[in-house]
Order: sequence, then structure tokens, then C-alpha cells
Amino acid sequence: MDKFKEAIADYTTIINIEEKNTKCLFERASLYDKIGNIDSAIADLTKVVTYEPVNANAYMKRGNLYEKNQKNTRQR
Repeated sequence: MDKFKEAIADYTTIINIEEKNTKCLFERASLYDKIGNIDSAIADLTKVVTYEPVNANAYMKRGNLYEKNQKNTRQR
């Protein structure tokens, strides 16, 4: 888990320099998902589809996360 958090910090550094770096946003979203921070993952993917409206992978991953988030909410 610590390695994921270190990687998130590294991606965040890059994103702070290059706000529209969709590859870094997508990868950070994947890491957020792995550590259970679904809201942050969705936020990053929303930025990806804003900057790249034809990125089908980002739409698909975001949709999967919305579904995952809905299931988690129901289980609480």
C-alpha cells in the first residue's frame, strides 16, 4: 500500500506541473482505485474525459467505478 501512495505522490507532482497530462491522471486514478479511494479515482477520470473526450477507456473505467461505488454504498 505504501508503494501505491508513493506512486500517487509522484503522479501528483507531475500533474501539478502538467495539469492536462491524461496518462498520469489515468494511472493515478488506477492507483486510487487500488487503495479504495474511488471518489478521487472518479475525479481524475472525469478530468481525463474532459481533456480527451474520445478516450473510451477512461469512460469505461469511470463507469465501472461508479458501479463499484454504488455497490459499496449499498453494503454499508
